[in-house]
Amino acid sequence: MPDHRDLETKEFLVAMKAYSVEFKTDAVALYLSDPSRTYASVAKDLGVNRETLRLWVHQARSAGTAPKTGSVKRPPTGLVTSGNVLEEENKQLRARIRELGPSPRGVDILSARS
Repeated sequence: MPDHRDLETKEFLVAMKAYSVEFKTDAVALYLSDPSRTYASVAKDLGVNRETLRLWVHQARSAGTAPKTGSVKRPPTGLVTSGNVLEEENKQLRARIRELGPSPRGVDILSARS
């Protein structure tokens, strides 16, 4: 039987991986892009820890670079309806249009009807 007494006095160093800002941003975008995905499933696909991904999403939301909790609708059944996806895309597009300001031609594309 091995003697484990020495393990109590030894320090174990765990190397922390450094991820680029682009990788973190893409990971957050991937998680937020599919309402049916969980932190665990996206993290597994990317080869990162679930809590690491959750922290990145939390940081992005706090910084205002990602939607706050609740703005991306996650149906309780786990099914994504096209209505929810379209509604969220429209909301994001309207926000982007407001951010860009008025059209150079003076046309308000949000109120224009086809």
